[in-house]
Amino acid sequence: MNVFVCSTPIQIMRAVYMRYAMEEFKDPADLYIRPTFKNAKQIAERIRETGLFSAVYLVDLSSLGRAVSARLLYGKDKWARLIRSMDYKRVVAFNIESELLSALYNKNKNIKDFQYHYVEDAPGMYKMYAPKRYPQVSLNGILGIEQPYYHTDQWWFSDPDFMDIPNVELRTVKKLPPVDIYDDIFIGLINKVFSFTPDAALNEADIFITEESFYTDGKMLDNCDYILYKEIKDYFPDRNIVIKLHPRTKHNRFVADFKIMDGTWVPWELHVMNGLRQKQHFPIQIGIVCSALTSDKFMFNVESPKIVLAPLFREKIRSMADGSSNVDEEVIKKFEALRKTYIRSEQMMITYEKEQLFDTLEKWFDMKV
Repeated sequence: MNVFVCSTPIQIMRAVYMRYAMEEFKDPADLYIRPTFKNAKQIAERIRETGLFSAVYLVDLSSLGRAVSARLLYGKDKWARLIRSMDYKRVVAFNIESELLSALYNKNKNIKDFQYHYVEDAPGMYKMYAPKRYPQVSLNGILGIEQPYYHTDQWWFSDPDFMDIPNVELRTVKKLPPVDIYDDIFIGLINKVFSFTPDAALNEADIFITEESFYTDGKMLDNCDYILYKEIKDYFPDRNIVIKLHPRTKHNRFVADFKIMDGTWVPWELHVMNGLRQKQHFPIQIGIVCSALTSDKFMFNVESPKIVLAPLFREKIRSMADGSSNVDEEVIKKFEALRKTYIRSEQMMITYEKEQLFDTLEKWFDMKV
């Protein structure tokens, strides 16, 4: 028996495809879902109806307080009793660390031929952080609870060449197969799981903008993304522009001036897959460094028009405590490298000057890309 552990909609979409399509994961499996997003309960119920997983559990650990891993391994909570009662030969994780993953790994690590798998959080390219090992002088250390990150047997990425995995000896790194967007059975299955219907605003959009978390997280200087997007709107007043809010956004800054896409619990990749599959008009995607800009290429091996704004925001995003930045030369070089993998490199534009942004949009609108 295997177990998949998911905490976001895109992780669920990936887990369903792995269970459905990959020979490595054909064995019976349970699915644990952390209810950290809207409609998690309804999505879990629809997955149960598919029969794809032996059991689907909505695992809410908020009542356990501190020392959750130890409580799951030794406590009397219903989730602790469940975890201790189950033997899993494979734990498939999408988050780098969590108390639930730690408990599942340490409960099963001594089972013969046990394996711990890590799968990318979402299709993209990024530097992973290495979680701290549990100190010996700590409850976890005393109880012999290990940090599973350092004991991963297989790592799965859409494109391993674009991933930076620090402080581990990589036993095996494997490439995830692209999702077949013309597999009618899978399309019907995953659309049912998320109760997918095409977004009316997106279907009519000429430009699709993905809001990123910089403003919500306090990393963005002023309101500079909004200012630029408003300039685009004013420059192209006859074009339909739609914005997808970041899932953590609490205050909608854009509602007065832009159309907003509904359903933040539906993975963007589901909209990409259905739109490209139908060969319908697909909007020009614009973002700073959002993984949504890479989803089509990484997850489906297809290319659609997009504009990367990262160079325009180099001086507008605050650095992190260690001095690194989500928007720096290293990130921009990765997008340049990704662009070189495109069969049609003109489908991806990386803008270094604002004028280049407007010139590119004018050209693409004239060409009706």
